[in-house]
Amino acid sequence: FFIVLLNHVIACLWYLIGKETLDSEMVNWIQEGKYEDEDQTYKYFTSLHWALTQFTPASMNVSATNVYERIFSIAVLFFAMVAFSSIVGGVTASMTQLQNLRSNHMKQFWILRRYLKQNGVGKELQFRIEKFLEYQTAKEAEHVQPAMVAHLAKLSQPLKNELQYTIMVQWLRGHPFFSKICTHMPSFMHKLCSTAIKEKVLGSGDIVFEAGEECNQVYFLSAGLILEYTHIRETAETSNRLHSKQ
Repeated sequence: FFIVLLNHVIACLWYLIGKETLDSEMVNWIQEGKYEDEDQTYKYFTSLHWALTQFTPASMNVSATNVYERIFSIAVLFFAMVAFSSIVGGVTASMTQLQNLRSNHMKQFWILRRYLKQNGVGKELQFRIEKFLEYQTAKEAEHVQPAMVAHLAKLSQPLKNELQYTIMVQWLRGHPFFSKICTHMPSFMHKLCSTAIKEKVLGSGDIVFEAGEECNQVYFLSAGLILEYTHIRETAETSNRLHSKQ
């Protein structure tokens, strides 16, 4: 949008210079191109065409014919040169940074495979580890992680608590019990979200909990799927059925 607006302004100024010098003794681009009898719309789009050629290698038959047009053309060309250099420099820096990140990513995975091989890790576990890290790396690249935001560490503790509450409470409101707490005990809910909730990342095939373990935490699923398997003894002959629910 900025580029379109900029070229529109340049086109209007170019047309204004030609219009203002029509009654003078100097030849201008309108007279040189024999555009006097053309309507204003055609002159504007001719000016816009000229403005666009100043930022690209393209050319057209309109050019400066007097000192005012020449000065304006030189000013536009200088601006276009600086703008083009800045854009090229920014793109080059971004490509270099992306290449360095990709190179570092590949290097870290190479070190990981070497470490797993040296410690005799089986192929199946090695595959699961690599798949999990690939998924986690892609997720971190797609979503901004708190550790990546350096300014979060500068927030006051009340602001950190408020931010933590805002992020975490959306998952708790889906539970009837915590929904009532949000309504009737908001201060307690703020305290709970800021001190007792942590994010936990699991990979495919990871075991969240097992039967018989001490229950000291509650899980709220924010993304993905989780399967719960229950073994039920049907008869005294210890025949078991495996029930799965999602």
